[in-house]
Amino acid sequence: MLIMTEIYIQQKIVNILKNTCLIVMDEVPVLTRCADIVYRNDQNELISIEVKLADWKKAIKQAKDHSLVVDRAYICLPEPKQKDVFLKKIKKYLGDASIGLLFYSEINGEECLKQIIEADKNQRCWRASRVILEKYLYA
Repeated sequence: MLIMTEIYIQQKIVNILKNTCLIVMDEVPVLTRCADIVYRNDQNELISIEVKLADWKKAIKQAKDHSLVVDRAYICLPEPKQKDVFLKKIKKYLGDASIGLLFYSEINGEECLKQIIEADKNQRCWRASRVILEKYLYA
């Protein structure tokens, strides 16, 4: 039986995104930390994803920090068995932080990344830090 780790999920997501995005990187320097994944979507937005196995409150804090530099920030967690119960618990925290939610799952060896809650578009980008991020991505 496969044991999922954050790094395992992160690499699977990078591989999924590489099929549709020109720029996808992992462990990207953002401010004084690293975002697990940063990519450019087809609307030319920079998106960050913070992957966690369980500590969603920490993930939200990290994603909120990343949201100062990217257009949209998400957290990604393994898909829980009791989705409805989990969503009731987390929805307010995500909304207050303007962070989106993704679930990762594997069914019969097939990887699936589902957008559950869309992230709000960042309206407070730190321009100087954004320029540094873009230079890193395009180097």
